[in-house]
Amino acid sequence: MRRCNSPWQRSVFPGGLYSAGLLKKCRENGICTAIEASGYTDEKALLTAIEYCDLILFDIKETDEEIHKQYTGVSLMPILENLKLINKNKIPFIIRAPIIPTLNDRESHFNALKAIRECFIDKTMVLCYNTSAKGGGNMPKFSMTKQKFINQWLRRFAKNISKDKIDKYVKDQYIWHIFSWNLLDSDLFLTGDDARRAYNESDKSGCIFCDAFGSDGVFNVLKEKYSSAEEIDTSAIELYVISEDFSWTYIKTHENDVCGPYFMRI
Repeated sequence: MRRCNSPWQRSVFPGGLYSAGLLKKCRENGICTAIEASGYTDEKALLTAIEYCDLILFDIKETDEEIHKQYTGVSLMPILENLKLINKNKIPFIIRAPIIPTLNDRESHFNALKAIRECFIDKTMVLCYNTSAKGGGNMPKFSMTKQKFINQWLRRFAKNISKDKIDKYVKDQYIWHIFSWNLLDSDLFLTGDDARRAYNESDKSGCIFCDAFGSDGVFNVLKEKYSSAEEIDTSAIELYVISEDFSWTYIKTHENDVCGPYFMRI
């Protein structure tokens, strides 16, 4: 994926499948691009748009074909085929699944989302459900293996670092070594109080909070939400925060103030 001229410069377009010309202009001016899409479009329109996309926010509203037709008026099948097409063209994407109480907050839907996630987890970044949905506290707690989480995070935030350096410096689950070992230019990330300030000023709605010291072999996606860096400092040993669109990350390390905290926006 291409790199922005500035780590703070990006654009997100709702209805992006119809904005290919604007997306192209952004690219020409060094602005990273993302689109929100339902995925229901023809192949030609999709390929035209994703040519100029750095990230796609891909909605899956319902996983049952008949229920999907009932509430959206269209079939789910073309949407899933377009998801495969995006994956085939190696465009980074996030699957977003809005959960609406009494409509799709059922076990069979969650299981189907999990199955979809498993199809793409090694190649994409997936937000399994919207924890901010009303009644979301009763939803199941999703988790993933540490290695799958590491692979997702590195593909997004360490894409310009060579595999040799990743193999040498990133030990166990400590992916923040890309910062502490200066594998990135220092102007691409913030540390210490600057990182805390950036986190406090960022929109944290829909953020993913992962406990690096969860059960063996698992990163837990936590129900707990932290509104400030200071709250994280006093409540967590080591915590990874990723924005809903994977545009920024914040890490509080177990070596706090010696290493970190770190903040990076792409």
